[in-house]
Amino acid sequence: MKVLFLTTLYAPDIGANARIMTELAHDFTARGHGVTVVTTHPHYTAGTARAPERQEAVREEILDGVRVIRIATFLPRRRTLAARALSFASYMRAAPRAVRRLCLEADAIVAICPPLTTGLAAWRAATHCRAPWSFLIQDLYPDTAIELGYVRNPLLVRMAHALGDFIHRRATHLGVISGGFREALVGRGIPAERISLVPNWVDTDRFRPDAAGGEQVRRELGLEGKFVILFAGTMGLAQGLESAVPGALERLAGDPAIAFVFLGGGLRRPALEEECRRLGFVNARFVPPQPHERMPRYLSAADAYLVHLRDIPLYRVTIPSKTYEYLAMGRPVLMAVRGEAASLIERCGAGIALPPEDPAALVAAVRLLAADELLRREMGGRGRREALNQYSRPVITGSFIGEIETMAANAAQGGIS
Repeated sequence: MKVLFLTTLYAPDIGANARIMTELAHDFTARGHGVTVVTTHPHYTAGTARAPERQEAVREEILDGVRVIRIATFLPRRRTLAARALSFASYMRAAPRAVRRLCLEADAIVAICPPLTTGLAAWRAATHCRAPWSFLIQDLYPDTAIELGYVRNPLLVRMAHALGDFIHRRATHLGVISGGFREALVGRGIPAERISLVPNWVDTDRFRPDAAGGEQVRRELGLEGKFVILFAGTMGLAQGLESAVPGALERLAGDPAIAFVFLGGGLRRPALEEECRRLGFVNARFVPPQPHERMPRYLSAADAYLVHLRDIPLYRVTIPSKTYEYLAMGRPVLMAVRGEAASLIERCGAGIALPPEDPAALVAAVRLLAADELLRREMGGRGRREALNQYSRPVITGSFIGEIETMAANAAQGGIS
């Protein structure tokens, strides 16, 4: 089977979508399928978000057995909302054009959201290739943009919903990360039989406790002998860290044994870093984004992990992808996200669910874990077992590949629905 991947991020770029599509491409290839990826030139790598100085019109390479075609698109040098929107629109136009000009063939197409506009690129490419297509939905757009306030004008809200409905109704298959996402799409008229649950996964061989690597990172950051809570990922509007972290750090300023590490980038990172300095919290460390292969070392340096999202209805039906890596590392998770993410942590007993945007609750949970090493070990062990049994990479990607094989076979037999 020939499979075409459409994604704005792919290795060596970092970030959740780059990892997901790269690992999926490798696993499709290992199953004997031919994979071609149409993506951008690398621009979010080595800990920086920076457009390359020069882009070739088309550059083709083979990475780990995968054919990767990089096309020229607008890549922002500053990560403003307007620049990102232009970048997404640029890829939306350039990707299907490249599929036509390069005469690419496909038995199935896989695209990922965000951004939502990649769905339009996939629809146009699928029309050209006469192939079925699957849309992997990591964030439910346009709902996310609307609830975060990116889109407020009533006319634009209606237009955004119309665009989302157009894309979702034309996808042959929709893969969603939670049951809540499925319910939301069914509520907008998408047939339930076209939607399947595709949770994020974790490579449990790579993400496992690494005591030596963790101690080295602690030494590098000057955190030997401290109780360390790590937040890894984007620090933006969605995470809402500014509503909880400064207040928590202010309450913990008199406790030199507790430290926080914030690893990643994002629109709100500079303000959060400046606020920590203003509060005089000397045990806060800010680390730039790291390549995925280095993350187990940094995660091993922590005693507990923090997941935090703003308290809005949409986030009650999502589970952040980093959750599964945290479970696999055998450390407790402080889940400051309501809904399905909190239920996962409570069900498997792998940490503490607490209300988001609540500094006092965060401080109480941190102090509870800091004072009880046995509790931390028990929670971490339960999380590791959950990752191995339910969310390992072979289990999740194997199931998804089987669905795409079936989708392609049905299309070949009876035409594309």
